[in-house]
Amino acid sequence: MRVSAMAARGEDVFPSVAATLAELWAGHEVQPGAVAGGQVWWLHPALSLCSHAPGPRARRYLRRAQRWSHRPARVLPQLVASRLLTSRAGLRAFRSAAFTVSPGHPDASELLVMPSNQRVRVLDFARARTQVIAKAGLSSASVAKELALRAGEGPWMPARRISERAFEEELLDGWPLPRRPPWCDVRAEVEAAIRRVEAWQGLDARATPARAWAQRLGARLASGLPDDLAAVLPIERMVAAAAALGEVEVSSTHGDLQPGNLFVRRDGHVVVIDWERAGRRWRPYDRWVWTCNARWGGHPPQHAPRGERALFWLEELCFFLDEASAFPGDVGTSTLRSRAMAACASWS
Repeated sequence: MRVSAMAARGEDVFPSVAATLAELWAGHEVQPGAVAGGQVWWLHPALSLCSHAPGPRARRYLRRAQRWSHRPARVLPQLVASRLLTSRAGLRAFRSAAFTVSPGHPDASELLVMPSNQRVRVLDFARARTQVIAKAGLSSASVAKELALRAGEGPWMPARRISERAFEEELLDGWPLPRRPPWCDVRAEVEAAIRRVEAWQGLDARATPARAWAQRLGARLASGLPDDLAAVLPIERMVAAAAALGEVEVSSTHGDLQPGNLFVRRDGHVVVIDWERAGRRWRPYDRWVWTCNARWGGHPPQHAPRGERALFWLEELCFFLDEASAFPGDVGTSTLRSRAMAACASWS
């Protein structure tokens, strides 16, 4: 998620990031904004990251990550924009003070800080590692859950615990799927990655009465949604439609299987990343999120079976209810509201 989107939904981004890094960088004081006498780190809005003075390896990574688009019409503009933005002059020109580190971090030229929805990532090019830490003020439960999951065998990279709130993993060299080079046809490898996730799901899949599972989801929504959303959503009708499926499979799921969470290594191998939202759900949920482009506002087609559409929406709204619950106040409710309205429109 871009820093501008975080600010737009009401998050006070830089105090949060500064407090988070102060947890990670023991012995360093990290303060929001530019503070005289300290090492100032700068936000680059178009790149949605913070850095001090990126060295050659960090700049090369930025160029690779931003250079391409898989859409032919965007290849040339993206290529030009990436060269401008990631040049020394571009990194100096398009920036604003993010936070100040005192005393200065000795490896600043080898580090990039990437704020995201619930976490902050620090890319360390000297060690070829990425450190991941839960944002200050947010629960560390997702970190504990992810570490427990990734301690076993599955379609993920190994992770090493740093603390109760942080872990580190390999720094991937390549491109997120939406930024892959235009000649890089990875459709077969993407499908293979999704099938690896589905094979992992099969390890603990259990048949469950559809009515009982749908009622469980409906009860979570009825008790957790804001009153105005609970009043307009046809939760009971969705539960009744899902119950007609008779029996469904419930299993572990990734929860957020979308293009931004598939990473294409330079050798073409596709890695599934960001397992923080994993949990037990209706087994086909990951496949539906992927095929419906759900994380970009998509929804199931009207010709899809009614009971399956109902169960998808119940799972989807519970997913965003959990997302909203991770943030204090109303910061996380905007996407929940938009998905609830999409569910109403789709179901009517």
